[in-house]
Amino acid sequence: MPHIVLQCNSVKDTANAMISVEDFKAQYLYGLPLEKDGVSIPDSMFENFLNIAVQQIEMLLDLKLNKT
Repeated sequence: MPHIVLQCNSVKDTANAMISVEDFKAQYLYGLPLEKDGVSIPDSMFENFLNIAVQQIEMLLDLKLNKT
């Protein structure tokens, strides 16, 4: 039976994250203004949305991406 092996080498200091907030900002949001009226968007908001995205992908694909 064939197997699929997925690797993610961008996890740094976060416990169960597929990608760190710093990597996400550097790779996908480079050059975009991440502040409004001088107040920057908190990393906790990005972390929350990244976790929600991983949960949705896990549900749609019926497979676990994070270690349990």
